[in-house]
Amino acid sequence: MVGAGIAIFESGHHYKSLHCTLNNTCTTNQAQQLAIQRALKYTESMQSREKIATLYTDSQITLDSQGNGNIHTFLIEEIRKKLNEMTKTNWKIKLQWVKAHAGIR
Repeated sequence: MVGAGIAIFESGHHYKSLHCTLNNTCTTNQAQQLAIQRALKYTESMQSREKIATLYTDSQITLDSQGNGNIHTFLIEEIRKKLNEMTKTNWKIKLQWVKAHAGIR
């Protein structure tokens, strides 16, 4: 089974968890990219006055793909589109890599 999980923290406290089950033909990269896309959508819907968010991921390949203008897969394009939309509405979004399975909360 392939899935994606998202933990939302606000002011250092766990606020909400989101998860979804994906088709077994999906790759790990697709699951990680879907998690980022859904986290962006959820973040945008939050009533935050500051409109500042950091999304942490252990997917270096997703971060590299998002920054590479030669990669145009559907989910990478969706992430770019959402980041662009959020920037236009004064959101400041940072995507940050973290080491996987290292006990980082």
